[in-house]
Amino acid sequence: MSFRFVIAFAVLCLALVACSGGGTKPADTQKEGNATTSTDSATANGGGTTNADAGTADPEPSGGTSSEASILIGRWVFEPSAEQKAQMGDTIPSSEFVFTADGKFKMTGTSGTESVSVIGSWKLDGKKATLTPESLGGKKPENEMERKPLVITLSEDGKYFTPEDSGVPVRYVRK
Repeated sequence: MSFRFVIAFAVLCLALVACSGGGTKPADTQKEGNATTSTDSATANGGGTTNADAGTADPEPSGGTSSEASILIGRWVFEPSAEQKAQMGDTIPSSEFVFTADGKFKMTGTSGTESVSVIGSWKLDGKKATLTPESLGGKKPENEMERKPLVITLSEDGKYFTPEDSGVPVRYVRK
């Protein structure tokens, strides 16, 4: 299962189903974004704590130590557009990202009875952040596609972000 597939599933699975009229996930979906991270798996000071969800020690801070990077730290949730709400009604998947000061993130997405999670690290460069997966559903990424980072772009005002190359308009807002 690739990082981009997990993200696509968590945010857009039902949107794509609604558009195609089918009930299955597209086999070639590789990118799109939804995620959550629990702040209990990392310390606010960026120390080398053990990330229990990923089963690995946190590396040196990679993106969350400067005041510039603080714009990303926190909880972000998927905000469907009016069109997505109209198409999908009550079947809209939920997803969120949580970014911590030690440069870690956790994405969680739920659609119906299915849930997915991705844990990894992030690094901010201007208004773009690169998210690198370290754990997909509790397992280490096995191939290049699963290890491929996702790039997100923050809005100029810092109130939302969008994943690049998602193929469908997807927006996350700070909560």
